[in-house]
Amino acid sequence: MVYIMNDNQIGMPTQRYLDAILEGYEAGGLDPSALEKALDISIQQMEQTENRLDY
Repeated sequence: MVYIMNDNQIGMPTQRYLDAILEGYEAGGLDPSALEKALDISIQQMEQTENRLDY
């Protein structure tokens, strides 16, 4: 599963969307740590992008 925004930039999905994905992980017996790791990576990439734009 991927989250694709229309403007091709990394961004955060809404909490409601994240909760729905987490619910699907739990219902499917999937390990939510994979989702948490993907979220952490996205946050890191967003921060790196913001830092580059600050210069």
